[in-house]
Amino acid sequence: MINLLPLEEKKKVRGEYIARLAITTLHFLFATLLIIIVFIISFYISLTAAQQANRDRLNMLASGVSPSVEGFDQIIEGTNKKLHILQGDNKDQHIYDRVFGTIISHKGDIRITGLVYEKGKDGSATVRLTGISPDRESLLAFTKVLEQESPFTSVEVPVSNFVKERNIEFSMEIALEV
Repeated sequence: MINLLPLEEKKKVRGEYIARLAITTLHFLFATLLIIIVFIISFYISLTAAQQANRDRLNMLASGVSPSVEGFDQIIEGTNKKLHILQGDNKDQHIYDRVFGTIISHKGDIRITGLVYEKGKDGSATVRLTGISPDRESLLAFTKVLEQESPFTSVEVPVSNFVKERNIEFSMEIALEV
């Protein structure tokens, strides 16, 4: 193809091309710098916040007070109270041993899932027992054995426990002599 543009026009077009290229390059450079500045500012803000948190933590450690120590003290006190309740009076310890020992020794194939000992204000005591029995006969035999044992005055088993033939989830309430 024949080049019909005079030399001056060619220089002018070439100059416009270079100017447009420079302007486009400067626009991309400006946009890139703007994005970098935004990231640097956000990084600076997060860094100063972390630095302030570390200063606060250092000041707290220097003063000798730890916020978690107070929480541990409360947990330890609560645990000690629960242990004291579980230990009960030493005179009642033999009752716990007899009751739970009797139940565990006669359970056979029955799995015990829950055992709650309650002592009433009037001096009465009851044990609520929950578990899973493989069949009706095992549950009935376990109930009869518990009725014959000495610390138990009565064993109450709801009739609804005997509805299923296998894998019976049962509950019973056992009254104790105190």
